[in-house]
Amino acid sequence: MSFGLCNAPSTFQAIMNSVFRTYLCKFVLVFFYDILIYSLSWNMHLEHIKKAFKILRHHQFFIKMSKFAFGQQELEYLGHIITPHVIKVDQTKIEAMINWPRLINISELRGFLDLIGYYRKFVRNYGILARPLTNLLKRGQFGWPKEAEQTFTNLKQAMKSTPILAMPKFTKPFVIESDASDVGIGAVLTQQGKPITFMSRALGMSKKSWSTYAKEMLAIVHSPSLDALFMSQVEIWEEIKKAAVGQAYMERIGKLAMDNPGAPYSWRNELVLYKNRVDVPPNSRIIPQLLREFHDSYFGGHSGVLSTYKRLA
Repeated sequence: MSFGLCNAPSTFQAIMNSVFRTYLCKFVLVFFYDILIYSLSWNMHLEHIKKAFKILRHHQFFIKMSKFAFGQQELEYLGHIITPHVIKVDQTKIEAMINWPRLINISELRGFLDLIGYYRKFVRNYGILARPLTNLLKRGQFGWPKEAEQTFTNLKQAMKSTPILAMPKFTKPFVIESDASDVGIGAVLTQQGKPITFMSRALGMSKKSWSTYAKEMLAIVHSPSLDALFMSQVEIWEEIKKAAVGQAYMERIGKLAMDNPGAPYSWRNELVLYKNRVDVPPNSRIIPQLLREFHDSYFGGHSGVLSTYKRLA
């Protein structure tokens, strides 16, 4: 594709997501033309590479040999250094942040926050630390008060001492520690005493007036988002397939998808889709299960009808 076209990157990413859909987040990650294949063993890795190459060959995609790297135990991917056991920030990116000159306009501020915000999961209480600078984005004109200068220095200092994050092991228990202060809430997900990721949010004016107990409860409610590292979707897809067997409605729309695919029904991975969304059989026990998870659970937070609908969709 000619990347001079404004929609070329998103189109190319959509193609990559489509052709690798079966293997995404199982042993393949794709960001535009950066394809990462990861495995637990060497023999497994060889099989994964063969499968990925077979897909590329089938769809007539070609790879530049000079940009290949095979059998790596440590590599840079999207600004992170990844090893079998840990993940850390690329030091060249750290140096760029530390050497960033004083900000003189809103565009430079936005660029700095975009770069440093990319690594927010490495920085404890990032949301609270960065709040004075993010507040400057809301104002009509750019200013640089003393508080902004101090925040600028503090964020650089925080990036100098970013921890090395451990890779999660899903066979072992996780621990979530949360806390709250007058200005924000925070939490850290750990395993065997090692941090895996951080979460923090600055409090708005209304929440700053809450009691200490309410702020700490808010921190707890937001902390279930840290355990959403892995959600196996294979089981629910299989349940939907089983529930569709013998259903008159599902058989009818399945025939429509076969006779006239994409208008608006289509088939994908043995599932019937309506406008690219999986169609769940009526009266299936999966429906109340999904509603409980997306509404009644702590993470669901008893959101309103529209919010719950959008998240399910």
